[in-house]
Amino acid sequence: PQDIAILFGILLKKDQNWYMKDLANELNLSQSEVSESLNRSMQTNLIDQDKRLVNRLNLKDFLFYGLKYVFPAIPGSFNRGIPAVVSAPVFAKTIHSELAYVWPLSTGTV
Repeated sequence: PQDIAILFGILLKKDQNWYMKDLANELNLSQSEVSESLNRSMQTNLIDQDKRLVNRLNLKDFLFYGLKYVFPAIPGSFNRGIPAVVSAPVFAKTIHSELAYVWPLSTGTV
């Protein structure tokens, strides 16, 4: 997940000049984590060879079609928690589900 956060961090900088150490600090990551992430993103063509420009089209494709294979949503056991996904108030009025999906939390509302 940090690879996605790093790529979005770069996108948010737009045309600003940035340094890896500043990006690491802003995202509470080590410089080596940022460096390794940028290498992975370069190998998968999510960022250019200079590790400065995010390939927006490839990132969009990955988010739309690939993310579910890397981080599958696997429902767990029934728990009390905070409404999430389709159970979140913002979606509950338009998307109907028989099950309540939650982030587990003992003091949750669901």
